[in-house]
Amino acid sequence: MGSASNPGRDGWATDHIGLRVLSEDECVAALAGQRVGRLAFAADGEVEIFPVAFVLDRSAVVFRSGLGTKLLAALDRIAVAFEVDQFEQASRSGWSVLVKGTCEEVADSAALARLEATAFENWLEFPHRSAAYRWIRILPYSITGRALPPHVI
Repeated sequence: MGSASNPGRDGWATDHIGLRVLSEDECVAALAGQRVGRLAFAADGEVEIFPVAFVLDRSAVVFRSGLGTKLLAALDRIAVAFEVDQFEQASRSGWSVLVKGTCEEVADSAALARLEATAFENWLEFPHRSAAYRWIRILPYSITGRALPPHVI
């Protein structure tokens, strides 16, 4: 899950610059508390980054997409990165989670029914809710995260 050095002063594993290394379970819990992240991938020789609303289906990041760049990338099963973070300016603390993987279209009827039953709300589709969309799942090969503990200001 990423390289960690010796435990930091609070007993947590830290990376080379002293950020706390989050476990995969902590990363998934952090993702579960958020609704919007950034999807990054290469397309036509350029790096593309899109904000996407998402839900977790078990521990997989899942989002909806209409026909276009994100869906084509998912169908091509290219490598993607998905990042979510949260920062508290007052305490100068925060965390960041990075999911690396490939995408696939969700085609299983039971999974589709489960996703449709979630409280998913895609802010980015509004007001085009009637537009055709497909569910896309990121199949992760890496889930890593770092946290910056609160600092006294």
